[in-house]
Amino acid sequence: MKKSTVFCTLSLGLAALLAGCGGATGPLTSTITGIVLDVDSNPVRDARVWTHDAETRTSSSGTYVLTANRAGELRVRAEIVKDGVTYRGSNWALNFEDEQTQNVNIVVGAVHTLATVRGTVRDLDGFFLENANVFAYNGIGSSVRVFTNANGDYELTELISGFTYTVTASARTYSNDAVDVVLTPLEVRTVNFVLGDPGIPNFDPPTNLDAVTWVSPADPGRGPTGGQDPYAHFKKKYDPRYRQESFLAGITRAQGRGLGTGLLVETDLFWDEFLHPELLGFGIYRAPGATSFLDFLDFSSDPMAPFYVDIGINPDSTYSYGVTALATLFPDFPNTESDLSNIVVVDTLNELELLNVTFGPLTFRWLSGSGADEYLVFLFDRFPGVEVDWIWDNQGDPAFGTSYQYDGPGLTPGHTYYYLVLGTANGGFSRTISRIGSFQG
Repeated sequence: MKKSTVFCTLSLGLAALLAGCGGATGPLTSTITGIVLDVDSNPVRDARVWTHDAETRTSSSGTYVLTANRAGELRVRAEIVKDGVTYRGSNWALNFEDEQTQNVNIVVGAVHTLATVRGTVRDLDGFFLENANVFAYNGIGSSVRVFTNANGDYELTELISGFTYTVTASARTYSNDAVDVVLTPLEVRTVNFVLGDPGIPNFDPPTNLDAVTWVSPADPGRGPTGGQDPYAHFKKKYDPRYRQESFLAGITRAQGRGLGTGLLVETDLFWDEFLHPELLGFGIYRAPGATSFLDFLDFSSDPMAPFYVDIGINPDSTYSYGVTALATLFPDFPNTESDLSNIVVVDTLNELELLNVTFGPLTFRWLSGSGADEYLVFLFDRFPGVEVDWIWDNQGDPAFGTSYQYDGPGLTPGHTYYYLVLGTANGGFSRTISRIGSFQG
């Protein structure tokens, strides 16, 4: 038995983001962006990334931008060979003409560790559901996503064994169905889903919306041996809530808009986990200034991810944000979008510029004008990056002016040290990071 396509028209430009509309067709005007990660959530540089239409390589930040793709459903694949071992992964993008599809993140694993989940999606009457979505999420990156074919079949390939995946089938106008699975290497697991009839759940709004802002150099640069984006690694280590993959995918959004080098300004939004079988995703709302009159900004289509990164906003500015929960019947029925969450007001800072260190004693220096009122210095004995921690900081004794005298352990003469300064304001919720400076001990 076959049931007609679940959803194949645009309604408010929103619900179509969660339901496929058949194979890729039309002119090559779509752009796909994302990041390639390893199983430890570190970005993978110089990986080959390709679709049927386009091919590229990941940057030092693990990000990629694939231009000139067709509209529709396209599989995006990534592969890299290290020390004779092939690492591979994939995800699916749903493209629209002249639009950019973002956050198509890919986790790669050694091919001998990969596994597959496949099966069918039906409704309560036993009809196969075409163009339903199946997500698999294991806490790394964003969800892996595929679409069912005309027979209701799906296949999630190149999943990493040993992790617990939450596999969720969803479609607009149906209730979701989900199961947790742990896969073994090279396993092919069959998981079938039955989607029930939806109700109108009358969602409460998401709770405890919180936000921090960051200002950092937009061009990550490279250390003495190449390296990867040091600012993303620093943010993740300084604030464990920070979603590095969202930041790096955000860089690709900025690249896709033609943003050059300079400052990358972002707001990171967090809210309480919100799981419900009839959750479609989240509506993100924003307004300039400290106002409660918010306009729709974006649709966050991953129902398992209670976070969002707004990239490319302005420095030295004020913004207000709110989040809503959207039911699977949205937007066709009333009362299928919750009220706004609590509204958060944020202030972005400006660039924090370093001055050269002075000696006798060693003193770190920077310019005023960033808007910060408290400063932390972080010292590294190697260029910052993956698994490189700072060896000294002044978090127990912040600076409130434009310099700080080093009071840590002795430094090795002739050795090159690296440092950066983090300026904060508004109780630490507004943050700005300097470029990385260096000196010889």
